[in-house]
Amino acid sequence: MVGLLQPKARYKYNQEYNQRIPISDSRTWVDEECNLVAEEEGRIILSYGDKPPSGADINKQLAIAFPNRTIDAYKGRRRNADHQLLVTQAIERLTSRPSPQPSPPAAHPPVSQPNESSVPYDQPSCSVPVDLIPPPQHTRKSSRLIETPEKTKREEPNLLFNPDAPEFIPSHPQQHESPVSPDPVPPIPVSSPVDLFNDFFKSANSRSLSKNAALDARLHSLVNLCLADRPSEGISIINEILEDYFYKPTKPKGASRSEGPMRHDGFRSRKAKRVYRCQQYARIQRLWKKNPSIAAYAILDMSKKPGPVDISAFKQFWTGIFGRLSPLDIEPLPPVGNQNDVSTLWRPIKVPEIAKLKPSGDQFPGPDGLRIVDCTQFGYEVLAVLFTAIYFFRVTPKPFLKSRTVLLPKSDGATDPADFRPISISSMLQRWLHRVIATRLARVVDISPAQTAFSQVDGSLVNALIINSIPKKAKTSYKSVYLLSLDVRKAFDSVSHHLILRACRAQGLPPSFLDYIEGETLAKLSRGVKQGDPLSPVLFNLVVDEALGAIPHEVGFTINDTLIPAIAYVDDLVIASSTKVGLQKSVDIIVKVLKKRGLDINGAKSISVGIDANPKSKKTKFITVPFVSVDNTLAKTLRADQKVSYLGVDMAPYGVKNPATLNDINALLTKIQKAPLTPHQPICRTNEMDNHRNYLRKLLKVGETYAMSKTRYDKYHSNQLYKSRDGAALKRHGSFPLSQNWVDKHPADLDSRRYKRMIHHRINAIPTRSRTARGQDLPRNCRAGCLAPKTANHVSMGCVRTHPNRIKQHDRVRDITAKWIEYDGYRVIKEPCFTTLTHGTMRAMGRWRPDIFAIKGEDGVIFDAQVRAEGYDLDRLHEEKVEKYRIAPGLIETIKSIHGLKTIKCEAITFTRRGQIIPKCYKALGAYFNPRQIGFLFRVVLYEDVTIWWAWNSTVRRATLKRIPHVPDPTYPHQPA
Repeated sequence: MVGLLQPKARYKYNQEYNQRIPISDSRTWVDEECNLVAEEEGRIILSYGDKPPSGADINKQLAIAFPNRTIDAYKGRRRNADHQLLVTQAIERLTSRPSPQPSPPAAHPPVSQPNESSVPYDQPSCSVPVDLIPPPQHTRKSSRLIETPEKTKREEPNLLFNPDAPEFIPSHPQQHESPVSPDPVPPIPVSSPVDLFNDFFKSANSRSLSKNAALDARLHSLVNLCLADRPSEGISIINEILEDYFYKPTKPKGASRSEGPMRHDGFRSRKAKRVYRCQQYARIQRLWKKNPSIAAYAILDMSKKPGPVDISAFKQFWTGIFGRLSPLDIEPLPPVGNQNDVSTLWRPIKVPEIAKLKPSGDQFPGPDGLRIVDCTQFGYEVLAVLFTAIYFFRVTPKPFLKSRTVLLPKSDGATDPADFRPISISSMLQRWLHRVIATRLARVVDISPAQTAFSQVDGSLVNALIINSIPKKAKTSYKSVYLLSLDVRKAFDSVSHHLILRACRAQGLPPSFLDYIEGETLAKLSRGVKQGDPLSPVLFNLVVDEALGAIPHEVGFTINDTLIPAIAYVDDLVIASSTKVGLQKSVDIIVKVLKKRGLDINGAKSISVGIDANPKSKKTKFITVPFVSVDNTLAKTLRADQKVSYLGVDMAPYGVKNPATLNDINALLTKIQKAPLTPHQPICRTNEMDNHRNYLRKLLKVGETYAMSKTRYDKYHSNQLYKSRDGAALKRHGSFPLSQNWVDKHPADLDSRRYKRMIHHRINAIPTRSRTARGQDLPRNCRAGCLAPKTANHVSMGCVRTHPNRIKQHDRVRDITAKWIEYDGYRVIKEPCFTTLTHGTMRAMGRWRPDIFAIKGEDGVIFDAQVRAEGYDLDRLHEEKVEKYRIAPGLIETIKSIHGLKTIKCEAITFTRRGQIIPKCYKALGAYFNPRQIGFLFRVVLYEDVTIWWAWNSTVRRATLKRIPHVPDPTYPHQPA
């Protein structure tokens, strides 16, 4: 019994199961721990100078630095020959490190420490959506990356990954390789940046830039000022051009009038609620007409809604964030290790680069109201001159200084200012320009491969895959792993400006580029970068990159011969290690560096995950108690039954958690059901979901009972439908997909009411007396006075009340067919009358009236349409209709003699009232019509069948029931005498 119940306990009660796993205290020496101990011993030996320390002193100091092992353990380890070799290598590495270069004078003097008058930063921190273990590998630059030689290209992983698949680890080579030839090659002379700008402006001055004469004149004046290097006058012309030609003022919103107290449903009156619903319907329909996906996102909006906020508290909080003084920058710059050609950053911005990096058209405009279509109205040449002039003068135009900032709540009902994320929406032109600059900057900077943002792959996906792989690799290989997700408090909003410039100088970027980044100071803001600007993440990465580069090269977790010391996506940092000591050492170093850069770490909101492994017993166990401290605060440990969100993916200690639950799907389907949509629009978004049948039945009002089957799901429901009496007639519809194309592509001429009724008729979900009285002694005859039982076939095809509408149904099929034949070049005669000399057996007096006779050249075609009831042999009825004219005595000869034709074909157009057609008829019509036209005829038949039923309901009165006697049904055995 125990053996049978244990797998269930392991699955359902994984936390309790995890507690019962025994893990021995004896641990083997892993490579990371050996390297850390060897380097620490090297430092101890160097600290003693010329007099080497004794072995006992080294053992004691190692036990103090690494208290997880005893002195005897270190004594035995130091006798190992491999350890002695590692110590020798560590001493050589420590003595050969180059000294940092002195820092050049900053553009602005260092900012002093905050004083008592500054606003304290004691607000609660934001809950960063990073709560798991991010990403990449290795330590600092590519020189510290340990990987196999064949892994030289970073490929985009498969987006449809399986969380249960084997571990995934992409190779992370240096992002911007600069191979060095073994033989010295003389440098190729290139033009200086000034010459390149001058050549660009001279070329622009020699041709017309715009079809607008006034704009072209201003642009040439701007080009001349650029050649003369007169920035003050040039920026004035840029401001004039932007204000006169690239400004689209928005209409101010009028103040809403109060119409009384608020009701319980959030509206002041029933009229206000109706007006609101009408406005929402119009908005969603406009979005649907533009792009159904955008409308779907608007309906399924799962964004957080804020609670009541205090504007004064927000102002005070964000003033303290952006105006808080930064720490002193007294450290010297590290040696410039960037080997890329940074001179390519300061170049003119040309048309191909602008066209390639054009933003998508669905982005929101900035304060100037410009969209992409407004920015490109004068052509790319105009933008190239404007962008290059702004970049050349290194001054931000006044229209670019305005931004619209939106505070997005991080959780529902958020009221605290720290629980909001500021997103700045600047001018579309500025975002376009910064996108070009950011792309250039990402190519030339030397960023740690641990940082996957702004790389050539989907960084968030790569990080999620690596996070999913690390615990699985640890469990399958029985290796210990320890991870920590650092929570950086207001990272984008707290980073120091002069430290951003310091990071740019450390990369060796051109001074002209630094002048553009620094810009002009119009407000006392010493911190923060705009979230929403394409250039901000790249600049922020330069600051974080120094912290990633400071991680010891010995620390990390190895997967497929690749060392992963940290994973980062902008400010989402995850540190990995094979030992607790190594993790603590990396955390202390990163926190120290980030605090020097003005970034605060929230240890209480940082998340740690630990897996202890014992290779001898082949057991792994999740750690449930805190084991790492962040800035003197113990980080919370994620238990085996808990999960967090990392880059939008739910993560558990064992990897990716199942993404969507049934409750989540039901909540989304409920949103769709209540959305202001026409009936066909919800079907377009729910017809591929497993749990959609119940909601479709509610939407179409055909009942709420539904059946779900996970076995043979694709064919089960269709087979069950075709076996039923109502579904047997639909069996052939699967061969003609266009016959049901109107279901998910709602035509404009179908209103919601008729659309639902057409669905009812197609699936035969019509309440008739024969259906509702089944098994009961109730009247079943037609209420129009007919003695025939009221069935769907009787009302549509046999009742005297619907005869005029049946004629209209037939005539509409005939008229549409005649119109299409006429468009194809035929001469059409509707319902011609042909009289033969020899009397036919099927028509008295030899008179024939087909629906359509079409002539084209010396060929003629006879078309005759029919809409029949169900339950008949359609193949036989179709052949009878064709043979009626083909074998009629003397008919073909008479028509040939009258119109001078050589050949005459006879075709029949046969449908059932539910739009069914046989393959033979479909193939014959295919010679004259395209599949889309035939599909339209399917819809016409159903459309008119609904009209027939509406006509029957409008002409039949309930009083008729009193005049029609009840006729007992002889087939029903239990009737009263």
